[in-house]
Order: sequence, then structure tokens, then C-alpha cells
Amino acid sequence: MSARCMLLSALLLLGWVPHAQALETHRHRLPNGLRVVVAEQKTVPIVAINCLIDGGARIDPRPQPGLASFTADLLDEGTRDATGPEIAREIDSLGGSLYVGASQDWTLASASLLARDFRTGLKLVANSLRFPTFPADEIERIRRETLGAIQASDENPASVASRTFRAALFGDTPYGHPIIGSPEAVRGFTRSDVVKFHQKNLKPDKTICAIVGDISPEIALAAVKEFLGDWSGVAAEHGARLPAPASARSIAVFQPTSQASI
Repeated sequence: MSARCMLLSALLLLGWVPHAQALETHRHRLPNGLRVVVAEQKTVPIVAINCLIDGGARIDPRPQPGLASFTADLLDEGTRDATGPEIAREIDSLGGSLYVGASQDWTLASASLLARDFRTGLKLVANSLRFPTFPADEIERIRRETLGAIQASDENPASVASRTFRAALFGDTPYGHPIIGSPEAVRGFTRSDVVKFHQKNLKPDKTICAIVGDISPEIALAAVKEFLGDWSGVAAEHGARLPAPASARSIAVFQPTSQASI
């Protein structure tokens, strides 16, 4: 059922829900620019929190593909209030889930948990977005995991085909490189790079938080104001670099496998 709530919150971000699940939505914009969408859904005692920040791999610095994803993966690996393992133990003790990550266009911090634990979940999300500490040991662990994931994708024909298609279609633009980045770039990321990216791009004026579940709009909004209302700053603007129209062509990538992907 938590997945259902997560789906509803995602649909709310698009301004649409299926007719059978139509909910009354309450929309607010805080003085710091953060947008809030709340929908009360009493079917089950669960609340889903999705906070999305405009700008994922699309705003990677040109020489550092994968920096948005690398930074996002570190957001819950230590904050001013708790270490990464302490955060993991806290959310596990509540029977909930906490996720941070980046897509092509968004950085996401989300939580799904029982309604009685809503404030705890929102605080964990808020602290991950606002107060990550980026410990050196966690940076190296995420670096190893990321390089391992890149190597695994290099051995997967479908992943190679998708990556090759994207590069051919979008070229040297923000959509032309994999979200996870390249081995060369990932090996070169420093803590300073991560801190700078976070401080420059993760700001309330580019953020929308959708809250769906067994909670009143008044209580939800009050908690958002408490944990995110004094979040300040304005995100950097990124000019769009769009590709020229691609001409039709065939590309073949040969690998030592028995599989083929088209």
C-alpha cells in the first residue's frame, strides 16, 4: 500500500490522479519559494513524502558527468544530527523507507512510513536535503559502489545499447551522458566538488514536496514550515543546451557476449 501512496504523490506532481482515486489537493508556496502539495488519503495509516528538486544529471557540470547522482547518493549518509548507519537504523526501526537519488531531471528525497511517524520521516528528508555532512569514508564507499555499477552496466548489452543511443541522439548536451556518469569522472570527484554542487543547486526555490496519506493538510503544512520553512537560498540557473537534430544512422557495438540488444 505504501507504493500506492508513492504513486499518488508522483501523480499529484503532474497535477493529475485517476478518477477513482481523485483527492482534494491543497497547494501552498512558502516565502522561501518551496512548493507544497498535500492530499489527505485515509484508506491506510501511511504517509508518503516526495521532495523533488529541479535538476538532476541535466545540470551536471560539463567536465563532471555523474556529479548530481553522486551527490544525491550521499545525502542520507550522514547529516548534522546523525551518521548514515544511525539514519538507516532509525528508519528501519519505524518499518519505513527512506530514499535519495537523482534522475535525469530531478534530485529526489522521499520517505514512506506510518502516519504516526510522519514528523520523523519529514525531518529525515529535510535534514538529508539541507544538512548533509558528506563524510570522507562514505564518499569513498559510494565511489566504489558507483564504479562497480558502471562496470556492471558495461557488461550488460541492454545498458550499453541504451547508453549508445542516448549519446548518439543527444550528443554533447546534458541528456547525452549516463546519469551515473563515467569512470574517469567518478574517480575524480572530491568532497569539495560534492559540497559545491549541493550548495549551488539544492535550494528551496527549485523544490516541490508532495505529501499524500493519512494526515491532515494543516498538520502536514505546519510540519513542512517547521523543518523546511527557514531553508534559504536561490539555486543557480542553468542554460539549456539542446542537441541539433540527429540524422538517421546505424551504430554497432561489439561485445564478447552471446546476447544481442537492438
